[in-house]
Amino acid sequence: MAAYIADQSWSREPARLQALEHGLDRNTARYLTELGVGEGARCLEIGAGSGSIARWLAERVGAEGHVVATDLDTTLLLPLATQHANLELRREDIAERIPEGSDGRPFDIAHARLVLGHVARPTQALQNSVRAVRPGGFVLIEEVDFFWTELGAQPLYPSEHIEPYFKVWSVIVATMRERGYAVHWGRHLAGALREAGLEHVAGEAALSIGDQALQRAMRLTIERFALPLTDSGRLSADEVAACLRTMDEPSLLFTGSPIFSIWGRVPPASTAPPSL
Repeated sequence: MAAYIADQSWSREPARLQALEHGLDRNTARYLTELGVGEGARCLEIGAGSGSIARWLAERVGAEGHVVATDLDTTLLLPLATQHANLELRREDIAERIPEGSDGRPFDIAHARLVLGHVARPTQALQNSVRAVRPGGFVLIEEVDFFWTELGAQPLYPSEHIEPYFKVWSVIVATMRERGYAVHWGRHLAGALREAGLEHVAGEAALSIGDQALQRAMRLTIERFALPLTDSGRLSADEVAACLRTMDEPSLLFTGSPIFSIWGRVPPASTAPPSL
């Protein structure tokens, strides 16, 4: 896996992750519920972050269910392991191996959110996710698509907030792309799941407007990535300061980037995808 562009080394990374979770968890929980996650289910949470969905899954599946939560760094997940006996933590890379529970049984569902965009071999990572799930089970993948950068502006209200925000954000996205993050991976998810051998592929793309949690997460994202760019000369300190002031404006009505949430079912064993 390429080095995470947002690892846990930054002191405010837990706050950034929690803001993202507050903004995204409602839809994720709805999709997982509709895909049949309930009492007794066996679930794989890939790239669990600070663990909000791992916690939700552990509570949802109950004592008879089992949840495996993986991440490159499980530090933020450690408190959950003491609170939920049915939750197992794994420090591993989804592109390197097929995850499994301690008993070796396959999962009923695998979920990853804002993970595969980081992976140097996303096709292999997706294939490993599929192979961790039993025939008839589901895979749910969620990824962002920063498509506003291709359009040259992001709709904010009042409109005077657009320029100071977009000047900084477009440079950050370009830098993320240079460092290996697939900034437009969301739009390719449906085809990727079909090519991975899943059937009944479907999903949604959600674009939030006025979500305070996601606005807070974006503000922290800009703070984390823009300030170091002033050292390289790609942004000035004044440009970054103007952007952060914009994100703090009470009048700001923020429009985010779409999150693509795509799912598919693992076919019967007789028609499962061949090994790579």
